[in-house]
Amino acid sequence: MQPDGNDVTIHTVGAVGLIACAALFVDGSYPASARVVSSTAELLTIQGDPFLALLGSRPDLSRRMIATLASRLTELADSLESQAADTAVVRLAKWLLDLPRQPGPTMRVIVPGTKKRVASALGMTPETLSRCLSHLSKEGMIRVDGPSIDIIHVDNLLAIVDPP
Repeated sequence: MQPDGNDVTIHTVGAVGLIACAALFVDGSYPASARVVSSTAELLTIQGDPFLALLGSRPDLSRRMIATLASRLTELADSLESQAADTAVVRLAKWLLDLPRQPGPTMRVIVPGTKKRVASALGMTPETLSRCLSHLSKEGMIRVDGPSIDIIHVDNLLAIVDPP
C-alpha cells in the first residue's frame, strides 16, 4: 500500500501461480495481500510444514518451484525498471504487447481486471491510463472496445517500445 492509502499491484498471477510463498521459507508472514479477480479462479491453500517436507523429498518439485520464483523475481525487477525509466505510453505499449491474443483475424487482447488495477500494475493513475489509451487510439495503433483492445498497427507499438 502506498503512503496515500492506495493499493499497489505487485504482481498479477496468470493461469497457474504462486502467491506469498516467500513467507513459507522464512517462517513468517507476508506483508501483502492477494485478491481473486476472476470468477473462474480457484485458490488452493497449502500448509507450510507438509509442503516443506514434500519439497525435501522431491528435488524435481523443488527445482520447478525455484524456477518459478526466479522468473517472478525477474518479472518484478523488469517491472520496477520499466516504471522508473519508461514513459506511461511506453509502459502501456509493452503491457499490451505482452497480453495473450484472442484467436481470430485481429490482434485482439482482453484487458484483465479493472482500469484501476491495470493502472496500478503499470504504475500510473486510471486517468493517465485513459489518456495513454486515447493517445494510442488517436494515433491509429489500437481500437478500444470496452475490455477488448484491437492492436491495429503492431509495428508502431513495437517502435514505441524499442525505437530504431
